[in-house]
Amino acid sequence: MVFSWDGAGEDSQRLFSHFRKVARENNATMTYFLSGVYMLPEEKRDLYRPPQHSPGRSDIGFNDAQGIAETVKQLRLAWLEGNEIGTHFNGHFCGSGGGVGEWSVDEWKDEIAQAKSFVKTWKTNTGMKNSAPLPFDYDKELIGARTPASRGRRTS
Repeated sequence: MVFSWDGAGEDSQRLFSHFRKVARENNATMTYFLSGVYMLPEEKRDLYRPPQHSPGRSDIGFNDAQGIAETVKQLRLAWLEGNEIGTHFNGHFCGSGGGVGEWSVDEWKDEIAQAKSFVKTWKTNTGMKNSAPLPFDYDKELIGARTPASRGRRTS
């Protein structure tokens, strides 16, 4: 059985920690698909330059310092427990009018580069420079990707 879970970010719903618990209880490992903007604080939203949208725009929002700290904690624990960390890119733009199904190859390359950058620079972007780093090299340990769904298209 394959279980797809995206949006790996810890917020008030606590879904990341919940699914880590589910994995442990079932002796399973998962791939957690992390949206780069979950590692970018709201006040730095203009650093994100989404394809075909204005700077600082995201259909899933951004995070705050506490949410980023909690997400980093969950990422660290998930990886140390043997899970994989993938990317869910950034802004989650679906459908027509600039959705992911309309992006060019160059726009996708830029989106991927930005997603990786936000994960790798979370300490600088949040001002939490004394925090422990993630225990993995995201350039080497990034496993897989899941695009946001394009409405009207079947994705798998």
